[in-house]
Amino acid sequence: MDLLDAESELDELINIRGDLHIIGLSNLDAAQAANVNLWKKEGLQKLTLEWCDILQNSDVTLRDLQPNEANRVPDCRCVPQQNDRAAQVLQCLRPNSNLEELIIKGYNGSSFPSWVGSLPLDRLASIELKDCQNCEELPPLGCLPSLKHVVIQSLPSVQLVGPEFLGDVGDIPYNNRKKAYFAFPALESLKFRDMGAWEEWSGVKDEHFPELKYLSIVSCGKLKVLPNFTSGPKQRIRNCEKLLQPLCQNIHWNLMEYIPPSSELSYTCMAEGDISILEASCSYST
Repeated sequence: MDLLDAESELDELINIRGDLHIIGLSNLDAAQAANVNLWKKEGLQKLTLEWCDILQNSDVTLRDLQPNEANRVPDCRCVPQQNDRAAQVLQCLRPNSNLEELIIKGYNGSSFPSWVGSLPLDRLASIELKDCQNCEELPPLGCLPSLKHVVIQSLPSVQLVGPEFLGDVGDIPYNNRKKAYFAFPALESLKFRDMGAWEEWSGVKDEHFPELKYLSIVSCGKLKVLPNFTSGPKQRIRNCEKLLQPLCQNIHWNLMEYIPPSSELSYTCMAEGDISILEASCSYST
C-alpha cells in the first residue's frame, strides 16, 4: 500500500471499529500523521503504533516494502535528527478517548507526547510501551483512571522511575462519583522487562496502586530496591541480581544458623509468588 493511499484510506475510515495496527511510522511526517485523524475514529478499541517496518496480515502499512526487504531484520534505532520527527508524528496520532488498548512499539523519540497518560483516555484499560530506545522517562500513566494492565519493555535509556510516572492525580475522576487522589487507582498488573539502565524507583506512597495484584520485574539488573506496596501484590522477579541478592540473604538468615560473608556467596536466585514466601536458591562458593 502506498504511503499516500494509506493516509487517504485511513482518513476516510471514520467508522472503523475494533483493532487497528499501523506499522512503518518512520516513513510518516507530522503533516501526514495529522491527516490520519485518529482522534475521529470513535469505534477503535485497540490501537498498535509501530515504527518498525514489518509486514503482517491485516496490518495497515504506510509504504510498500522494497525488493528483498521482506526478510530484513528491522532496525528500530534512529539517528538524532529523526527523533524530533518521531515525537511530532506520535503527537499527531492521538487516538479517540474511547480507546481501550494501546501499544506503542519501536518509538524513537526522547519523550512521550502529552496525550499519553492524559485524562481524555479515561477508558484506556491496557497500555504497552516496547522498544522505545531513546525515551528517558515514562509518561504519567498514573493519571489514567481505568488503567488495569501496564507493560514496559526495552526502554534502555530510563534510569529513574519517579513521580513523573505517577502524574498529577489531584483531579482524576474515579467511578464517575468521587475523586481519586492516588496514582493508578485501578491498576491490577504491572510488568517491567529488559530495563538495563533502570537504577531507582521512587515516589510511591502508601495510597498509590491500591488494586495492584501482580508485579513482574525481569532483566532489570541495576534496580536495587522495590517500593512498598500496601496492596500486597504477588511478585515475579527474575534476572535482577541487585534485587535478588538481599532476598536470598534474608531467606537464609531465617533458615540457617550460619551465613557465609557476602564475599563467599554466589547467587543464582529466582523469586516467584507472594513476597512473603519467596523461593530462592543460593549457591555458596568455596
